[in-house]
Amino acid sequence: MRGRYGMRRTAIIAVFQHMLSLAHVTFEHRPVLTQALANYQRGISFTDALHHASYINCDSMASFDDRKFARRVAKLGLHPSVLILR
Repeated sequence: MRGRYGMRRTAIIAVFQHMLSLAHVTFEHRPVLTQALANYQRGISFTDALHHASYINCDSMASFDDRKFARRVAKLGLHPSVLILR
């Protein structure tokens, strides 16, 4: 939404928080979305945050992405850690 529609991070967070508050809206994995939204609020891109949250029960995850994502996860002390594959 940010790239395509130019929405600010705060607006995107507000939209997702509103949707999560609606009893008649069902999410496939609400805890994953909730965790991803929390990490998005902490500065991780939403797609990286969603990907990271889907591995919450793992010891680590691997990524081909640049080291920025892995460094941010480490700096924030998030679990699981991110290993960069080359």
